Amino acid sequence: MSNPIITIHNRNLDANKEWLEHLRERTLKLDRFGNKIISIDVEIAHQTNPRLAAKSWHVEITAKVDGAIIRATGEASEPEKAYERCHKVMESNLRRAARRHHWSRHGRKATMKVSQKLI
Repeated sequence: MSNPIITIHNRNLDANKEWLEHLRERTLKLDRFGNKIISIDVEIAHQTNPRLAAKSWHVEITAKVDGAIIRATGEASEPEKAYERCHKVMESNLRRAARRHHWSRHGRKATMKVSQKLI
């Protein structure tokens, strides 16, 4: 596991330091699929328009991986829910990106890394 650089941006809000530290710890757990993550940017924005109350919190996570950029967004009426939705989508995207580097031989053989097969 690498140690990615995590940057958290706040837009239009004053966030609690304990909550930001909790976000940092939860975001570090995204580096478990072996994707060689270089950096992760978390952007939290709050929309004050009352017509958009159901989507007033917007969270976007961007991961710079070796050779690609993977992005996920989440919207909800509360910041914790928006982050959880975004975190779930990001886990799915990272899992899919890690899976692309494997191939299965008609289900008979164990899954191998493509880079190991080419050597």
